[in-house]
Amino acid sequence: MLEEDIGFLPVARNDRLVGAITDRDIVLRVVAEGRDPEQTEVGEVMTPGAKYCYADDDTGRIVASMAAIHVSRLPVMDRHQRLVGVVSLSSLQYRAP
Repeated sequence: MLEEDIGFLPVARNDRLVGAITDRDIVLRVVAEGRDPEQTEVGEVMTPGAKYCYADDDTGRIVASMAAIHVSRLPVMDRHQRLVGVVSLSSLQYRAP
């Protein structure tokens, strides 16, 4: 995560989204608890049941959903429930030319 400068990764099991892990999850559930990062599995510290949006959703709806559930990133799924990306509030913000 450090090398790629990302703070959020979707977590899948058997090709299905089961949660997400964030840099905050790692700090609170691994570092603060004194756990060994080399011996701790992602499934033990991830946030289960990640919310998501669909690739063909309207961006206004996505922003409203993110605000309602207080998140700044969402996994993006296709209509076959396959992960196709991640969207963030910063990627949706208007950028004036």
